[in-house]
Amino acid sequence: MTGDFPLTFGGADLVLLPERAAYRPNPNAGSGGTLYVADTHWGKTAAFRAGGIAVPAGTTAADLSRLTAALRRVGATRLVVLGDLLHARQGRNEPAFNEAIRTWRAGVADVRIELVEGNHDRSAGGPDPRWAIDVYDEPTPDPPLVLRHVPHADPRGAVLAGHVHPAIRLDGPGGERLKLPCFHIAGDVLTLPAFTTFADGLSIRPTVGDRLCVIADGAVIEVDTSL
Repeated sequence: MTGDFPLTFGGADLVLLPERAAYRPNPNAGSGGTLYVADTHWGKTAAFRAGGIAVPAGTTAADLSRLTAALRRVGATRLVVLGDLLHARQGRNEPAFNEAIRTWRAGVADVRIELVEGNHDRSAGGPDPRWAIDVYDEPTPDPPLVLRHVPHADPRGAVLAGHVHPAIRLDGPGGERLKLPCFHIAGDVLTLPAFTTFADGLSIRPTVGDRLCVIADGAVIEVDTSL
């Protein structure tokens, strides 16, 4: 598909998507497949408001709409969140937030959802049972891959992870600066960008052999890390 970036990683065929997700087609060439995302941080704006910080509403709803669109575009029947599904305990009781999640879940009732628990999930508490999300500790095997939240190598296989919100900073000729989310491949670890747009990114300084695939203008583009 235009804008997508296919690659083979750790023995698995993946497609990096401009929606800030990675898709693994059904290995039997049938319908379905798995969509991987990281760091959705549901309820982050609600948590800010609960703490007395004025931020606009609507970020979670926009992220949910983008997530639905990604699932439907590739036809995934399984969604795996690589940690930090939720942001903080403080935002979980906001009625608007809960209604948005319930409505969204009903609209993707045909999708199995799994969470590899991250640090924010442990402090925020597990997902509401009504959301029908299966929770796993990290690391958890997803042969031939291993799923984690924190990007660390694993002897059992290549790792998909999140946590650090990788991004790349571009400096323009006029002194302007632009930070764009990216996928970071370092050895046998592929770190996904934060799915939520309401999160800062860690500027990656690649080492020899690293690969960076930046998201820009609705496409995933590999950049030359030797420059």
